[in-house]
Amino acid sequence: MGSNREEAAAPLLMSAAKFAAFLSQRAHSSSTQQPLPGVQPSTATMASHGSSSWRQPLQPLHRSNRRQVWEKIEQTLGLHIALSDDIMLQLQNWWSHCSRGTLQTQLTQIIPLFTYWELWKARNTAIYEGGVLAASQFYHRVIELLHGISLAHPFTSDCSNGMELHRMVWLHISKRSKPTRCLPMAWSLPTEPFVKLNVDGASLGNPGSSGGGGIVRSSSGQVIAAFSSHYEYQTNMKVAAKALFEGLKLCLALGCIHVEVEMDSLVLLNIVKGLHSWPWRIDAKFELGKARVWKQFWKQKARVRWLQEGDRNTRFFHSVVKNRRVRSIIHRIRNGQGEWVESDDGIGVEAIRYFEGLFTDQRPASSSELLQHIPTILTDEENDLLEQFPSAVEIRNAVFAMDGESAPGPDGYTGKFFTVAWSVVGADVVSAVCSFFCGAELPRAITATSIALIPKVGHPQDFSQFRPISLCNFVNKLISRILADRLARILPRIISPQQSGFVRGRLISDNFLLAQELLSNIGRTSRNADVALKLDMSKAYDRVSWFFLTMVLRRFGFREQWIDRIWRLVSNVWFSVLINGASVGFFKSTRGLRQGDRYPQIIGKYEAVSGQEINVQKSGFMVHAKLPSQCVARIRRVTGFGLKSFPVRYLGCPLFVGRRKCLYFMELVQSVISKVSSWRSRFLSNGGRIVLIKHVLSAIPTHLLAASCPPKGVLALVERAMANFLWGEREGGLRHHWIKWADLCADSSQGGVGVRSLLDVHTAFSFKLWWRFRTGECLWATFMRAKYCRQSHPCMVAAGQGSSYMWRRLLQIREVAEQNLWWEMRSGQCNFWFDNWMGSGPLCQRLQSVSDHLVRDFVLNGRWNQQLLRLWVPDDIVSEIITKVAPVGSADDRAVWALTESGDFSIASTYVLLGSQTPSSFMFDRVWHPVIPIKISFFMVRLLRDRLPLASSLGRLQVYGPSKCFCCLASQSESLDHVFAEGELALFLWTFFGNSAGVSYRGMGVRSRLAAWWCQPVRYSRLESLHSVLPCIICWHIWLARNLAIFEGQLLRRQTICDRILADVVGLFSKKFAGEFFGVGSWSTVLSIFSGWRPRYSHRVVCWEFPVQGAFKLNTDGCSLGNPGVGGGGGVLRDSSGALLFGFSVPFGELTCLQAEIKALVFGVQQCRLRGFSRIRVEVDSLVLVNLLVRQFRCPWSVRSDLESLRAVQGLEWTVGHCYREMNQVADALAKVGAHSEGIILYTTQSELPRVARGALGLDRSQIPAIRTRAISH
Repeated sequence: MGSNREEAAAPLLMSAAKFAAFLSQRAHSSSTQQPLPGVQPSTATMASHGSSSWRQPLQPLHRSNRRQVWEKIEQTLGLHIALSDDIMLQLQNWWSHCSRGTLQTQLTQIIPLFTYWELWKARNTAIYEGGVLAASQFYHRVIELLHGISLAHPFTSDCSNGMELHRMVWLHISKRSKPTRCLPMAWSLPTEPFVKLNVDGASLGNPGSSGGGGIVRSSSGQVIAAFSSHYEYQTNMKVAAKALFEGLKLCLALGCIHVEVEMDSLVLLNIVKGLHSWPWRIDAKFELGKARVWKQFWKQKARVRWLQEGDRNTRFFHSVVKNRRVRSIIHRIRNGQGEWVESDDGIGVEAIRYFEGLFTDQRPASSSELLQHIPTILTDEENDLLEQFPSAVEIRNAVFAMDGESAPGPDGYTGKFFTVAWSVVGADVVSAVCSFFCGAELPRAITATSIALIPKVGHPQDFSQFRPISLCNFVNKLISRILADRLARILPRIISPQQSGFVRGRLISDNFLLAQELLSNIGRTSRNADVALKLDMSKAYDRVSWFFLTMVLRRFGFREQWIDRIWRLVSNVWFSVLINGASVGFFKSTRGLRQGDRYPQIIGKYEAVSGQEINVQKSGFMVHAKLPSQCVARIRRVTGFGLKSFPVRYLGCPLFVGRRKCLYFMELVQSVISKVSSWRSRFLSNGGRIVLIKHVLSAIPTHLLAASCPPKGVLALVERAMANFLWGEREGGLRHHWIKWADLCADSSQGGVGVRSLLDVHTAFSFKLWWRFRTGECLWATFMRAKYCRQSHPCMVAAGQGSSYMWRRLLQIREVAEQNLWWEMRSGQCNFWFDNWMGSGPLCQRLQSVSDHLVRDFVLNGRWNQQLLRLWVPDDIVSEIITKVAPVGSADDRAVWALTESGDFSIASTYVLLGSQTPSSFMFDRVWHPVIPIKISFFMVRLLRDRLPLASSLGRLQVYGPSKCFCCLASQSESLDHVFAEGELALFLWTFFGNSAGVSYRGMGVRSRLAAWWCQPVRYSRLESLHSVLPCIICWHIWLARNLAIFEGQLLRRQTICDRILADVVGLFSKKFAGEFFGVGSWSTVLSIFSGWRPRYSHRVVCWEFPVQGAFKLNTDGCSLGNPGVGGGGGVLRDSSGALLFGFSVPFGELTCLQAEIKALVFGVQQCRLRGFSRIRVEVDSLVLVNLLVRQFRCPWSVRSDLESLRAVQGLEWTVGHCYREMNQVADALAKVGAHSEGIILYTTQSELPRVARGALGLDRSQIPAIRTRAISH
């Protein structure tokens, strides 16, 4: 009942409140006459009544009668209030008496409002209805309003008079009020560095219309910010909670993370103190998870894979998706009759007609006589391997090896779904794949494929100018992947050497290299009669006939079971075309052909049997410019193709004859500029731009640099476009480039950002070409050797007059490349003088007199022929040669790239040769800490180079402006050291953070401040990370505060900047140390977390184990004092009782630890064989060596010969295992002795062992354990 009364009284309260608000507003406004709300009098009415002041409204009652009303109300309530004709004074007199109970205060506030409300209504009645109320009538209306308000409270009475009832309520409250003890209360200041947040909320009705507000004040009491918010129908508790949440968000936005909260809701404060049980925490976690899902969604849609953590550039995702969506929309298209089709339905019909005709032509009636020349190649073993039933492990490995982010098929599932949910869907996927291998047909739900259309030109006009991309379902792609992985093992045998694609070890660039080399000599014959023919296959993969494919497979020797699997996979495909986001059509592919007989007979036969078709527009022939026109016309008539002029684009590179011109390569420059212009660079930070340049823009010219020789001017234009993108543009031109591009291309430890110079990339690919020329058997390498070298060694050939640009390019790096191209000796077939078989460079670079000897010519009876060696080389080189093992095998010598561990060539290794000679700086290296965002690292590079737009730097560029430091109250000139080290703000920040961390500053400049942090000795890695990151964040926020003061006129409080720095540090480390920074409130707390961290250790009791009865155990170890450095090896052989049989210490010279380990093992095994021991159990403490022996790891080239000699040991039954270092103490001690010895030392008794090894042997035999302690990774 009470709630109904409150609801009935609510409209009255709202009306009075609105009227009071209007009065208050008008009281402080001008005297311009405006009608009151709800009143729109006519002109005649206003004229008849005049324009009275709003403070003295027209009298519906006489002044004396109105005074009678006020006096009667005061008499009823027992109040004595001075009356006034001014409304505001009257209200102030009334409200000055509101000092008793809470309910009395509310009633006393309401009564004058209702009184004036009724006065206003009476005035309107007098104007528009012509009636005048008597004083008694007006009095009773006020009584009725108060009566309604009184009924909302839990008091009952039989009185029918409203004012009497209200008076009873008033007296009841007065009598019920207990004596109150008054306590003096005052708002207290927060303690430094905290700010105080006071919040409150109120609900009119509980629940009802509500609102909240709050104020944030500093430790000095200064108001920082305030807020007020209106909420919907809420309770008091919810309103207070919402107001608190709004206040905390405001503090976070202001950078205040040290907050004291004051509010008058004790219940809510208790809830906040128990945040772990806060119901909103669950909602917040849900919202956070949802936000992360959306982030991944936009990342997948944008197809951006160069993103780095810490520099998200999320707006860039949206712009990329929007730009791609705009480009993919087809507004209109030409149909087969050349007419424009603009409606979506019409475009869809035309797409179905075109692609259905492309994919579903009938099988041609052609002869397969051409296929008779294909030999049968496959063996029974290879067919058995192809037809083998897949295991669950093979299927799982294929699923996890596939790209999880690739575009999904019609079912919408990417590979990421299958990898994440493999525990749920794995069994079903394995069952589906096995069913296919058992002969089951794939359902349409799996074979359904969407065709996405990618424009091949800027403004495509018909569907032939789109590139169709098939989007298959994941299970379909999985089956194809399994079949393709098996087929890849035999592809090199069935694919001819002229085909350079799709075969491991072959490069598509070989075809271009060969074509360019051939064209370099075109026209050099006496009659200039050379002809080059370029053929382009129209939709080569889309038009191939499945029947042709099966016939070719049969000719190669594939069995019918394999052919049936291929047929079931490719012939049951149903296509739909994606047009403007909608899928249209559903047709089956049979891959027919379109024939033509315009070309030479052999081409026509190939088209007839394969189903492919020559693209006449892209095909043509090239001849020398001096060839007579009669010959050109004859070639055109015979081939049916047109004449093409140079340069001709082939495989993405320009084929040209004669001099190189920048014009031939301008398409590369334009592609980089087009890529940059298509991006929304304004959404990218400097860090995002750097990552994009390194991973996207730098990759665009890679193919061209690997195969062609563009002029340096072209490379300069491309790098200029990259630099312009990095520094950005502004209205009217480009921004100033603060750092030269050559400096940015330096290594990050040398003050650069790690972007590769295109000239260095070009040189690196030159090394790769030389490697392939010297070691490869591809068609291009064979042709080059035959053309330029013939019977000569490549190191002896010089550049001739007719040499091509590519050959001259190779000769430029020949000497350096040969220094790092070593030959691993097996049979000694490499050249004694020109090949680097010694590891110190070819002998031809050290000696003048050379011959055409091979290395094996200096070997006699398995040993070096020293007498012959001394006839040709000096004694010092002879001494160096005889330390090498003489080649006595029959296998071919193997080329080794010395800069890689595996011995195989890699582009990355060549950058070591091309690196700048500038010494590294630990300061530049520190700013690239993995926790620091790239944009801040780049800012720090500019700071250390003094390349920031400060007043001092701008002055050097003749740009003058205000030189005052806006971060200081005193007038100080702005310079690098002043802003970041000596200014008021900088001094406060360095002191605030440095004093607590115990960092002392010895200099005044910013570099000395940074060095003080980075050189501070710390004991644990976590604190070292803090010392590396925090100075960069301090400088970054000083820069932000400086820019905010200059460009927006806001001077932030120092404590606010400290809070923001602390928030950034906590945010950067919170992911690495998850869960340790929640609720961190101060710098001292963060510092205590880092300083108080100690690594955790695991402890394990280990002990050397005896071999089984009748067997022996050999423990070996190797060491290198420097890695690489002077090394040695040691070992010990013991029987089943632990007694010593023999031991050894061997010096090895300079080598790595792994080389020492394996040499020690070889020596120990050989000693066991010489002494007649068998059944040997070998234990080493190098897990890498064990994995190499069991072929788990790829063998490094430096230990390959030792490993092969170890596997070749005959007459010895031995196994190898891994043991901990604590279980290998005897061999470890002997290895250290070997590293310092001058010769081999053998031990046959325990007393002969060194003291440390003798003690360890006794501990092992007595089975006294050791404690193995290892730090647990965090």
